[in-house]
Amino acid sequence: MMLKINHFSGLLTFTILCFCGIAVVADESLPEVEIIEVEDFSQLAEQARVQQKLIMLEVSATYCSYCLKLEEEIIKPMLRSGDYDARVLIRKFDIDGFSESRDFSGSPITSAGLAQRWGIKVTPTIIFLNGQNQEVSERILGVNSLDYFGGFVDNAIDLGLAAIR
Repeated sequence: MMLKINHFSGLLTFTILCFCGIAVVADESLPEVEIIEVEDFSQLAEQARVQQKLIMLEVSATYCSYCLKLEEEIIKPMLRSGDYDARVLIRKFDIDGFSESRDFSGSPITSAGLAQRWGIKVTPTIIFLNGQNQEVSERILGVNSLDYFGGFVDNAIDLGLAAIR
């Protein structure tokens, strides 16, 4: 038996279906989206200042299965909807990357150095920043359940936007 699920189906449903031996396939009717990975934070900050937008940064790691789940169930649907385009720059940063990045001042920094500077100890972590590299809303650490996660993100976005406008 094959069952088609969409991105709104919960982790529990997915787990039960897989446990019962039912094949689960992604909904191919959804457009593919990619979360832009940040390499130059100084350019991102300039874009946020000029456009008066909030930066929502997912700090992740390539080995983090919770990060992948968060991206598929929350962040990619946010990007697909277009509802956040006018207010938020949604980006991603992998702390275990090997490439050198540029920090908010334009100086070179390693992924590990940036993670240390921000005090990142858990992935995923979502940080809400203004164009001056200041956190303007409370960070969201880890994922316990995706049931209310979208509400937490929306609330943090609203608070962050109120702080920068």
